[in-house]
Amino acid sequence: MNTTGDRSLISVWQQRVIGGLWTLLGLASILNSFQMARMEQMPRSQAWFWALLASPYVVAGLGFLLVRTWARRVLGALMVVSGLLFADWILAGLMLGNPTLLLLALSGLGFTAYSAVFIFRSRLRHST
Repeated sequence: MNTTGDRSLISVWQQRVIGGLWTLLGLASILNSFQMARMEQMPRSQAWFWALLASPYVVAGLGFLLVRTWARRVLGALMVVSGLLFADWILAGLMLGNPTLLLLALSGLGFTAYSAVFIFRSRLRHST
């Protein structure tokens, strides 16, 4: 069954790239939390919490990568969580005077906004 419908090839590959990046970011977050637990920089219970928090991003990113319609809805909801998290990091970077944290938070918020706009535009295109 063709799930792409009448979408252009560029739009499909753009969705696959965005889904792949969200999957990689989720996997990196999971691996980083367990690495920090192994180096005893955080307790193991906290590492499991962050791994469980990042696992929906991996699943939704894989679904988005495979151009599934359910993944657009799930990833759209996860964009709210990501946007709030990166906005918090921006405030922390500004208050602490940490330019590295601020740069990472701004780039993360930009990618979240780009993903959200892409999801919103693809929903509008599919609703007509």
